[in-house]
Amino acid sequence: MSESSNKRKADVLGRLSESSASSGRGASAGWTTCPLCGRHSQKKFALGRGIAAHLHAVHTPWKPGKVERKKRRRLEQRAFAEAARCDETPSSFIPESNRTIDEWIPSEQQIDEWNQKVLKIITELETQAVPCTDGVLSVKSTNSTTNVQLVAAGLDRNGSKSKDYRESLPEFLRVAAEGNLTILQKMYEEAKKSGGKASVIALLHTRDRHLSTAEHWAAGSGQLPCLRWILTKQREYLVEETSHNRTKMRRRDGKTALHYAARNGHLPCIQYLVEQCDYEINSMSGDGTTPFHLACFGAHLDVAQYLLRKGGAHVAHISNDWKCSPAHWVTMTTNDSIDQVIRFCEFLKTEVGVSFVTIQKQGHSPLHKAAQRLNRAIIEWMLQSIEEGGAGLSESELRLASQPDHGGHSPWDIWRSVGGDEDFGLFMEKRLKAIPAE
Repeated sequence: MSESSNKRKADVLGRLSESSASSGRGASAGWTTCPLCGRHSQKKFALGRGIAAHLHAVHTPWKPGKVERKKRRRLEQRAFAEAARCDETPSSFIPESNRTIDEWIPSEQQIDEWNQKVLKIITELETQAVPCTDGVLSVKSTNSTTNVQLVAAGLDRNGSKSKDYRESLPEFLRVAAEGNLTILQKMYEEAKKSGGKASVIALLHTRDRHLSTAEHWAAGSGQLPCLRWILTKQREYLVEETSHNRTKMRRRDGKTALHYAARNGHLPCIQYLVEQCDYEINSMSGDGTTPFHLACFGAHLDVAQYLLRKGGAHVAHISNDWKCSPAHWVTMTTNDSIDQVIRFCEFLKTEVGVSFVTIQKQGHSPLHKAAQRLNRAIIEWMLQSIEEGGAGLSESELRLASQPDHGGHSPWDIWRSVGGDEDFGLFMEKRLKAIPAE
């Protein structure tokens, strides 16, 4: 798929997160089967982004997935059989969109049409659901003669009551997150007694549904004694895997325990991982995200300063695969302390030299990201002069930061679409539109 196509796909997902009521996880948004898979697959996906990602991965016309290819072959075979019975040219019975052409380069119009179809399908799923029994919903899709099964929010894919994420953790991981070293050691001794080395290795390999280990949970929860004990046992029993850095990775997205400790601001765990366990400061997840990016996301100043001291100034100028810089990450922060967030922004801009007007692959500047997360204090800081206690961005910098993204959305459009205060949205629009053109 071309970079332009990827950008447009990302824009569809972004528009879902900005405007769709069903853009969260399945437990909070509900689940749905795919109307295009029909009876061929009853797998359920989270409403919003989950089903959108599936539609793009499997049913994109110019790059179909395995299920879609099988469906097209069946349609093709039926068309040939019908043509043979009617003694007509087979190809005349096969709609071009259903022919078994695995991949081709789409036009801009085809990309736009497909993205609009995805949005339409998801809108229909959200608006045409009919309540049934036991929390299960059904909807008659206009795209298929097959009834689509939906499961309401608050339930899991099977219609049972959804558990809190921590409640769903295997016991070994939950105990590590809670910091109960005594129980961890007891579980280890029981495994060793019942099955020897094989049982201990299986215990250390315990993973959650996202394939995180006890190591990740202990580091992310700031449980240093448990983290130290877990890694000691890993070195004792998993020598070969540790030597290949496998136990330091979260297999699903490539994040390490260091990522999670940085995300949640646990400096003692970070110091232990870096100084005693040789964790790579700039280790990247599957999409190029570094521990420093996540320290920015949490606006943890002490963690960011430590990573810079250990890794060098270049740590603060690395972008991930979406070209999101540390400035993008801090403007998306969920830290509720305005003082901490603004101090962190000032640190990045004045002490480290990070730009707050760079544009990433979707066309988002840090201003777009701040609007998307309703981080009003950051927006105000970016619009204020140095004398007012703000970032002191020039008119040309503000003009660049406020340009519409690749989906045509300005920062104030995004602010309003996610439920931001209308008065502040109007203020932002007037302030930025008043900047004279070059």
